[in-house]
Amino acid sequence: MYRRSDISRLSIILIAVILFAGCGNGNGVPDQTTDGNVNKIVLRFAHNWTNGDTKAPYFEPMLEKYARLREDSVEFIFEATSKMDHKHKIQVDVASGNTPDIFTYWAGSPFASLVQADALADMGEYLSMSKQIKAGHFDDEMFDSLIFNDKTYGIPYEVYKSFLLVNRELFRKAGIGKYPETIEELISMAPQFEKIGVIPAAFTSKNGDPSHTLYSSFLFQYAGEYEKSLDISNTFLFKNENTIKAAQAIEALRIGKVIPMDTIQTGGDEGAVTLYNSEKAAMVIAFPWMIQMIDEEIAEKSDIIAVPSLSDFTEYSSSFCVGAVSMGIAVNKGSLADELLKNELIDFIDYLVSDEMFRELAKSGMFPAKNVEIDPETVPALFLKVADFTKNQELKLNHAKLFPNDEVLNVYLDSLDKLFAGAINAHEFNDTVQGSLDDAKEKLGQEIIN
Repeated sequence: MYRRSDISRLSIILIAVILFAGCGNGNGVPDQTTDGNVNKIVLRFAHNWTNGDTKAPYFEPMLEKYARLREDSVEFIFEATSKMDHKHKIQVDVASGNTPDIFTYWAGSPFASLVQADALADMGEYLSMSKQIKAGHFDDEMFDSLIFNDKTYGIPYEVYKSFLLVNRELFRKAGIGKYPETIEELISMAPQFEKIGVIPAAFTSKNGDPSHTLYSSFLFQYAGEYEKSLDISNTFLFKNENTIKAAQAIEALRIGKVIPMDTIQTGGDEGAVTLYNSEKAAMVIAFPWMIQMIDEEIAEKSDIIAVPSLSDFTEYSSSFCVGAVSMGIAVNKGSLADELLKNELIDFIDYLVSDEMFRELAKSGMFPAKNVEIDPETVPALFLKVADFTKNQELKLNHAKLFPNDEVLNVYLDSLDKLFAGAINAHEFNDTVQGSLDDAKEKLGQEIIN
């Protein structure tokens, strides 16, 4: 796992100028503005809680509320960028030495790349200085994809647990009396669904979403594969007999007409939900951020089941769910070190990870990373069903959280798109991903020699 690997020497996508990104607001000194005779600290917070994000209606008012409370001494600049545009924005900001003081970012491989760039503050320092928030407020595993070289570089925020939704009415309409427990059973049901004009499963792939979860759900059915995956940033090993068989299972679903023919056009979370909401698909892999996207009428006729098992599985798919901390709170290294900005930053982070904010998070359908009591009357009904179904399941990180950097991750996601579309086969998929890891290992070796 990352906490044991020396990732600081790995090559990364971001250009070399990233190394200067530790400078707060470009020069290590917080910007100042003058309002009459009062000097205000300027604090930049970049987030993706906007424009279609289910958290936006809950979080945006909370940010405005805090800004009003501190308006006499702090000028907040909230930089909201939607979805994956936010990732591109942060990469550009870091590369240009204009890193925001604080920002949300994807845990795992994306965080790893910013750590390699020496752009992030050690949040262990924040936890030691805060009088409100301590590491003990979170379960230890919540930090797994945010710890690198034994340092904590982010505060865990959103947890996702994947779940398989099935439309019981479509199964009844197709004349199918039971839900599939195996891949073979699912494939055998395809002709009956075809007769009523329904795709059995909205298992799609666009930029690897949500296919990466399905692939991990298949692979982790083989004993020992999860443990191997956890150590992938140390071993740089991916391809083996089981990773090929997991990819072959996806090939079988495509050949058996279980999944859409055009998995990219219908891909991504929105595409998959659209198929499911319109009752053109009987099943969908879903995540907490999709809960608010699913029509209430459809949710009421939906059940949650385990991912179908592979024929030679050794771990029951019902014993675990694939998920992780999806987002964390990151801080500019230079900003936390700046004495003028430090106290305001600590207070603001305390607010962002307060119980009050996490309760708002749950209202959006997302699972809080922090241990906090949630009023069941305030959250969607489907949230409660997912929480009940997954409460005794082991949460296993997907590969998107385990690769050593963004470069390998992007190759993996692109290869999943091609595998689901039938553009490459299971062996080519494995060769491509392993080749990317081999390249990363070679670059690491070259850096060590130099």
